Amino acid sequence: MQRCYREGHPGYKNYGARGIAVCDRWRDDVGVFIEDIEREIGPRPQGKYENGRPLYELDRIDNDGNYEPGNVRWATVSEQRRNTRPRQGAAMRARKGLAEEGATS
Repeated sequence: MQRCYREGHPGYKNYGARGIAVCDRWRDDVGVFIEDIEREIGPRPQGKYENGRPLYELDRIDNDGNYEPGNVRWATVSEQRRNTRPRQGAAMRARKGLAEEGATS
């Protein structure tokens, strides 16, 4: 919620500023959120990292979509890292490489 709605949050630029939101149903009632999550994807799988952090966290299936029914899953940190937007620098290098490749063809 903080990343989506509080402009002062460090993660806001990657969530709220991109238009990522939490569906009204989940924003308005945490009990409804818990019920929906458990019905849709089940309770959080068991497991913790050595530092005590839960092994599974809520993740959006479509990285550009909202937190809403049908677009969430339980995922490990490594699964979440594979479900991110490319870093701007990497995307720019890839485009530059494609442009250079096209110039030599």
